[in-house]
Amino acid sequence: MNTVTYAKNPIKTLHKNMILNQDGYVWAYYRISPEDTNPNNFEKLERFKENWAKFFRKTLPKYKEFDLFLYPKDKQLVNRFKAFQNDLDKDSFSMGTKYMSRTVEALKSELGDITETDFIMGIRIKDVYDNQNPIESVKRVSDDIADKVLIWLGKKQPIDLAAFHNVQQLEEELFRVIHSRKGKRLSEKDMIYLNRLNYIRNIDHDIMTEAKSIERINDSIVDPVSDVGFIHLRSDNGNSCVSFIPIAEFEDHDISYNHLFHLAQQMDFPCELRIKGSYVEVDGVGGFASKVGVQKRRHKTEGTESLQAGDSITQRTKNNLILTEKLSDEIDQKEPIIRWMACFVVYGKDKAQCKRRGDALMNTLDNLRVRAVRPSAKQLYLFYKMLQGNSIDHARDWIQISNGTTLAEVLFAVTNNVGTNVGWYFGRTDGFLESETREQSLLASRNIVQFNPYVANQGQATAMTDSPHIAITGETGKGKSYLTKMLFFYLSYMKGKVLYIDPKQEMREQFLFTANDPTMQKQYPDFVRHLKNFHYVTLDARFKENHGVLDPIVFLKGVDAKDTAQAMIQSIYNLENKEEVETFINETLDQVIEEREMGEKVGLLTVIKRLQDSEIENIKRAGNLLFSKINKSILHLGFSDGEIEGLDLKKRVTILEVAGLDLPEQDTSMIDYSEANKKSVCLMLPLGKFCEQFGEADRKEYTVEIFDEAWIFEKAKGGKQILKSMQRVGRSFCNILVYCTQSVKDLQDDQNTSSFGTVFAFDWDKERDGILQHVGIEVTDRNRKILSNMKKGQCFFKDIYNRVAKITVDCLFPEWDLAMKTVERTASSDAEVKYA
Repeated sequence: MNTVTYAKNPIKTLHKNMILNQDGYVWAYYRISPEDTNPNNFEKLERFKENWAKFFRKTLPKYKEFDLFLYPKDKQLVNRFKAFQNDLDKDSFSMGTKYMSRTVEALKSELGDITETDFIMGIRIKDVYDNQNPIESVKRVSDDIADKVLIWLGKKQPIDLAAFHNVQQLEEELFRVIHSRKGKRLSEKDMIYLNRLNYIRNIDHDIMTEAKSIERINDSIVDPVSDVGFIHLRSDNGNSCVSFIPIAEFEDHDISYNHLFHLAQQMDFPCELRIKGSYVEVDGVGGFASKVGVQKRRHKTEGTESLQAGDSITQRTKNNLILTEKLSDEIDQKEPIIRWMACFVVYGKDKAQCKRRGDALMNTLDNLRVRAVRPSAKQLYLFYKMLQGNSIDHARDWIQISNGTTLAEVLFAVTNNVGTNVGWYFGRTDGFLESETREQSLLASRNIVQFNPYVANQGQATAMTDSPHIAITGETGKGKSYLTKMLFFYLSYMKGKVLYIDPKQEMREQFLFTANDPTMQKQYPDFVRHLKNFHYVTLDARFKENHGVLDPIVFLKGVDAKDTAQAMIQSIYNLENKEEVETFINETLDQVIEEREMGEKVGLLTVIKRLQDSEIENIKRAGNLLFSKINKSILHLGFSDGEIEGLDLKKRVTILEVAGLDLPEQDTSMIDYSEANKKSVCLMLPLGKFCEQFGEADRKEYTVEIFDEAWIFEKAKGGKQILKSMQRVGRSFCNILVYCTQSVKDLQDDQNTSSFGTVFAFDWDKERDGILQHVGIEVTDRNRKILSNMKKGQCFFKDIYNRVAKITVDCLFPEWDLAMKTVERTASSDAEVKYA
């Protein structure tokens, strides 16, 4: 019959962020805010390691012992969505909350617990019973016995606040140092919960309930004997299986770039990593220096004896001699030496799942030439040893010896998070060099990406930019349009107005096709109604009521009207070496704009007609040529007599398309533009100014303009100025410009800077170095390879906090997939996938 045992808990009592353990030591615990950086920014990582190495070498030695651990913390996604609901529009609130609920359900189905990484550091402050006189020592023993009697009688153990009071000044001194490492004191509830979590790993529970009582911390059954190599935890909330996997050795004896904490985050299941360290006593007869000297002489003797016997020295003896000599040198240089134990903790709903996860972890470590083991007989020992407040001073197994610089290689408190703390689900980060498929990348990651486009408008204190504007770049076919439409759908449920400029005329046709699909109507009626509620506006020059809706003299004033009109004329008529014509155009523009402001019905076509009426022959010819280009063409949308008052978009979500646009390819030279290309580019310019007006309509209302094919502004004369005008609206008007283009170069101004606070950069083989530079990742062969290996739907995401991560875009809703389609699948493409 199996026996069941309770694990020993080292806590004698707990107060605020401190533990008094059964041995009389006070430990203080802190949450360390991680450094969020891309793992391929090696120079930045090295600087980070240097800072931690200094901390391990200069700060911690006086405290003797420390505890570093990472654990997968419940992300509390439901509560985050509740906080985010305030940004939903009242008319779309019900649907928005439904999509939030579906997001949680889908992610729980795929990931189980939805977690994020939390880093905790514990430091032993001192033995509060140091230097006690004999009478006080006797009293301490008596108090300990009295405490045990009270426990046996089922009464509360009194809190020994005096012990904490004695170390208060030391803790405050320590906190000032920890603060420099982005550390914050844990609250008393945090401390109770973290200690309780050891006994309820992977068991559903309510955090608030479990953080209430110190008496409940170890109220679980810990069973180490039912299955060898595993521990079964049983609480009133359920059961789970846990396994402790310590590192036995680094086979290459080189711990550089092991990045153990990063590795723990890359596993596709919840995984803890705990490192406990203790500074060794170097001096004295039994000191560490003496022991190293003995070992050094022994290895030398072994080598000498092998040579004398005619044998070669074994590699193991050589490695041992090198290591002992290195340690001896470091001791001579007064370098602090650390004994430390690294132990992973994996868990599952049962032994089979726990074993699979443990095997996967050990295989991953083995590929890195790090040998880890799952001890059969010492699981309870490790469970106990890894509890907060416990020491590894007398541990002998699985101990590593190194200096602080080497220990810093574990990369404690580094993550690759990106996005916002609350927001819609956009996908998951991908920390791997490459994956065979996009789906494989999703399955390999637990780190979800959330994004709220409105956050930048709200002035985040820790943000690196106040710019709310979003850029989406990359080669056609990489997933740029899919992400843009997914962002549009999320925005359509939020407060404020959204305008989508669709030059390719894709959205209305595909959305209405989806809305009229009988299967969609049956399965997703709410979504179908949502699609039909969008305000679809098609500007078609064939209908006279559209003539002049984009006329800059009609909907703009003063300088804006003139600059835009000049840019439009220059895009269809070359004014080079035609100073007389250009002067007449500029003077006539001034007159017509002034007349419009006086209430007369005039427009940009009025300017062209006055050129035709000129008695100067070359001006008259220019007017006739321009009129011939405009007459019976798409240009009537922007050139009018001023009879139409222009667009008035009062609906909350509008999709605006222009019929008959024929935009050139981005890499086509302007000299090779067809007449249709030139006319299309001409009309994109007032569309840009219309976006600016849309964003300025109400300073207090959120407005978003999504501009597809926005690269036109980089090509057309005057286009850059229009882009700058759109961007200037920005934060002061609660306005966001979503700018979709191929090249990251289109995002930079004349000073080679960018005013886009958020960037989604998909691959484009023509400018990989430029993409890396723009998002802030080192230009190396490895990072070029990461870009080249990106699958469709993968990109670099740079957020307002200047964090960058490779992400896999993920839409959880099948009804959106149909609406966001840009390419129809064919029988040939399906067959290609089937037999791949």
